[in-house]
Amino acid sequence: LSRGLGDVYKRQLLDIILSNKIITRPANYKLTMPTKNSIEYSINFINSISNRYGDMARNIFSSPEYYNIIYRTDVESCVYNYKGHPKMDLFLGNTIEDSYIITHELFHYINFGFTSNWTLITETISLTAERLQQEYFKKLDIKEFQKREQNIFFGIQQLAYMLDFELKLIKYYLIYKTIDGDFLSRFVNSKDKRYVGIIGEIIDEILGYKSLRYNYYQRYIIAIILSSLIVNRINDNPDNIKLFIDLNDNCNQFSFIESLEYLGLEVIDKDNIILSDNSLEILGKEYQKRLSKL
Repeated sequence: LSRGLGDVYKRQLLDIILSNKIITRPANYKLTMPTKNSIEYSINFINSISNRYGDMARNIFSSPEYYNIIYRTDVESCVYNYKGHPKMDLFLGNTIEDSYIITHELFHYINFGFTSNWTLITETISLTAERLQQEYFKKLDIKEFQKREQNIFFGIQQLAYMLDFELKLIKYYLIYKTIDGDFLSRFVNSKDKRYVGIIGEIIDEILGYKSLRYNYYQRYIIAIILSSLIVNRINDNPDNIKLFIDLNDNCNQFSFIESLEYLGLEVIDKDNIILSDNSLEILGKEYQKRLSKL
């Protein structure tokens, strides 16, 4: 694979995750929480970031049918294009995690767009919002708030393994012009703890979608790395909340490179979107800083 987006964001950032400790799935939530409480928590948190965002959130949930908000039990929560407008599906489980899900999808809804930067950066914004909400819940002494961070690390770690597999599959195919049993057996029989219990899921996912999904996975790899940087900066200096607000407000105006540069990262090759070694080192340290708090 050539250097550039395929390397830096599908390999160099990926290696930041794969080179760190393996995260286990957290225990299930024990306490229940009505949906109305989760919505209120989300609105109050969002309002603490920006009154403007808080007003948007209140308007959206005061008229859910008008704003195309649907509560579902058959699909994962998501925001998508519906006749040229955003539509939000919410799959909730009556725990504190619902509030994180609502906040996450609300920011997708608020910054919804059709640009390539939206596709790449919107997960960063939503994941940053979730992680900031954890800090907000900590101050309120909300029980079980901390489980979401471990869920984030665990979930994206799983996606990192899927992305790693697909990149190795592509590389194998480019060399041998086929995917055979020898390649698959390496993973099926692998002693690598990262793949124990997940290789079947990875193959099922490829067969189910009848395609590779590395472009989908990369959004979350980008998100957990960049959101670690943003949240740490805000924790160091609350005035840095401006970074988050500006990134969200300009999600569909900035290019992806402009978003990276706005965060102070150095792009040394703009044609291939290659970050400097110093920027990659900074991102690695900020990721580890968040990881160390688990």
